[in-house]
Amino acid sequence: MGDASDELVEALWAKVLEDWEAERAHDAFVSVSAERGRLGDAAARYRGQLACPDRKALAEKKMQAIAILAAQALESERTTTSSRAPRWIAWVAAVLTAAAVAVLVYAMTR
Repeated sequence: MGDASDELVEALWAKVLEDWEAERAHDAFVSVSAERGRLGDAAARYRGQLACPDRKALAEKKMQAIAILAAQALESERTTTSSRAPRWIAWVAAVLTAAAVAVLVYAMTR
């Protein structure tokens, strides 16, 4: 059922829980979660730590960081897909440009 990426995420989360104050452990967990497209799972794990007073502040901080990463990923995806115009628009623009040039050439030669 689990694959290698699940095992890596699980191992990194175990390290986070083992040494909660180790910023590098958190960074590695969040980074790998982002790479694997599992930021939602990462946020849920941190949300589960909010009940522990000793972990609440850092869990909130990491949830905010994950939210920013997720928003950036969505924006990047939206920009990438929407920045490219459909092919038919390029063809219409080319035809209209050719027609305008033809009209100009005709007008200049008359």
